[in-house]
Amino acid sequence: MLTAVASALAAAALLAVRPLQPAGAVRVGRVLRGPAGGRSGPSRVLARTRALVVKREVAVLFAVGVGLVGTGLAGPVVGSAAGLGSGVAAQLLRRGRLRRAAEQEEGAAVEAVSALVAEVRAGQPPDQALRAVGEGSRGAVAGVLTEAAAASRIGGSPARALSESAGCSTRAASVLGRVAVCWQVSESAGAPLTPLLEGAERSARAGRARRRQLAVSLAGCRATAGLLGVLPLAGIALGAAIGARPLSILTGTAPGQVALLVGVCLDCAGLAWTGWIVRTAEEAS
Repeated sequence: MLTAVASALAAAALLAVRPLQPAGAVRVGRVLRGPAGGRSGPSRVLARTRALVVKREVAVLFAVGVGLVGTGLAGPVVGSAAGLGSGVAAQLLRRGRLRRAAEQEEGAAVEAVSALVAEVRAGQPPDQALRAVGEGSRGAVAGVLTEAAAASRIGGSPARALSESAGCSTRAASVLGRVAVCWQVSESAGAPLTPLLEGAERSARAGRARRRQLAVSLAGCRATAGLLGVLPLAGIALGAAIGARPLSILTGTAPGQVALLVGVCLDCAGLAWTGWIVRTAEEAS
């Protein structure tokens, strides 16, 4: 019964919070690993470890484990507070890594479009241009471009592969979707491909610059939320430094346990609210 309470609260802390994007862990894993065979040894182990951190199941299991340990050591109230706090912390870490990976993949897509414009402007056939850019790209973007090049080489249209952007993040898919529209217009209306791609490149760079400016504007909000999240820990450390024994009170007395659980719930609610505000601003851009 005691362990069930801690486990349920810890899992609810993560499952109640909407993820940054569907299948984010798979996409981030592709971004962090890069192209197949591009890493080996310690670098590959480090990349896999980083990808593991952002998997939602790992975050849930971590929170439940902390809750169970806390329940066994100090009772269900302390276990619930520990599971809830560690669950929210793991979710914030996961979202931060997903966000950074999406930014990296968007940058890779924009650079791929720039390289594609240069190849087409130099007179390369579309399939060779796509293949050359795909070989020089990384992650899911490289896979999409390689698939598009294969379709073009056998006489098909690369627009479908580009528009589907399988495995790419939402931002990168938006950039490659612009390229797909350019290809469709060129094939259906006979318009020159180079100026269309140049317009797509300018649009993609402008969108990326706008989102980066927004990220700079929201950095203060994120920093403030993080500071407010760790201030209770700093208060506990300060109390312990002056000999007030806050941990003994918070974990060993009924009023202290209630205060601990309520405080953790309020702290997590504040972090979740701040995160929702930031995500709403990012999605609106």
